[in-house]
Amino acid sequence: MHLKTGFPWRGADRPHPGVSTPEAWWNQVGGLLENAVKGIGVDPDIAAELVPEVQAVFIDPQNWLLFEDMLPVLRQLSDMGWTDTVLANHAPGLPELVDALEIAESIDLTITSASIRYEKPHPGGFEAPLEAADDPMEWWSIGNSLAADVLGAEQAGIPAILVRRPGDSDRVAETLDGVLKWIRPPGAAAS
Repeated sequence: MHLKTGFPWRGADRPHPGVSTPEAWWNQVGGLLENAVKGIGVDPDIAAELVPEVQAVFIDPQNWLLFEDMLPVLRQLSDMGWTDTVLANHAPGLPELVDALEIAESIDLTITSASIRYEKPHPGGFEAPLEAADDPMEWWSIGNSLAADVLGAEQAGIPAILVRRPGDSDRVAETLDGVLKWIRPPGAAAS
């Protein structure tokens, strides 16, 4: 109940220029978390002490697991000639988190919505990676959110694949290696 509103990604239909620095992002989300903890009866002083702990735990690479198929598929895509970018509705610190994970060798760029003023599915959320990649001729969005990763990408003119979740989409893959059904080397005809 206490966490249904207030997160930047809950307002993806509008930019959030006021929360595009790590400090501003964590201040907004930290305030939301603190109020939620107080809302369930935790002493206000203890609630205020918990917020920095949440931040530290959340961005600690030891608290994140990769899907088993992630690294092999990223390597296959890189071997095909694709440049892999992470674009996520996520907290500041995502680039450092990705760098600390085993997938870092396959990721060329990591962009978090906390640094670009937009949350997916807003079209502005897809502009930063396109600009950073110098407007590539071909682009795919692969993700587990029908609204953010698939419908948002398709509205921005980017073909998309929904992974690990059922959904009303032209392209759905049960696992990440299922995306290879559609993605061919850049410039090759896709099926």
